[in-house]
Amino acid sequence: MIKKTISFLGQPLLALLVALVGSSLLLAAQDTTAQQRLPIVSLKKLDGTPITTHELTANATGPIVLDFWATWCKPCIQELTALAELYPEWHKQTGVRIIAVSIDDARNSKKVAPFVRGRRWEFDVYLDENADLKRALNVNEIPHTFVLNRRGEIIYQHKSYAPGDEDLLWEAIKKAAE
Repeated sequence: MIKKTISFLGQPLLALLVALVGSSLLLAAQDTTAQQRLPIVSLKKLDGTPITTHELTANATGPIVLDFWATWCKPCIQELTALAELYPEWHKQTGVRIIAVSIDDARNSKKVAPFVRGRRWEFDVYLDENADLKRALNVNEIPHTFVLNRRGEIIYQHKSYAPGDEDLLWEAIKKAAE
């Protein structure tokens, strides 16, 4: 008799548990669809001049690609080299602006400017020596690429790099340009 009662009570409790978990997952899914904005933190230009992320996005006329990288990261360099080749055409078609954010620390940040000049990258490069933006956006591995619309809202992000990822990025850029 006790076993039947426990079994009987277990079914409604199980149903309630399933309903609660299901609604929690639904709420979590809804939260992730909200547009995250780029946080306002300080970066440095390659010459050491401070700049805020707000200044980077304040007068955006097109989408922004924000790409976290480091001089010691081979996949990062591959990705940025591929983007450098595509950038002129992408900019012409959508007004996209590519911003590469180096996470090289203060000891290595002096290497970034000559590194970038040697590769003749035409997009903007900034330094996040204290990892403020990296932490604010929860970037745990690089390369990590974000696409922002004109309002500074993050609409796409991608971790790591493999040849061909540019196609996915291009689709996100076109969507952000709409």
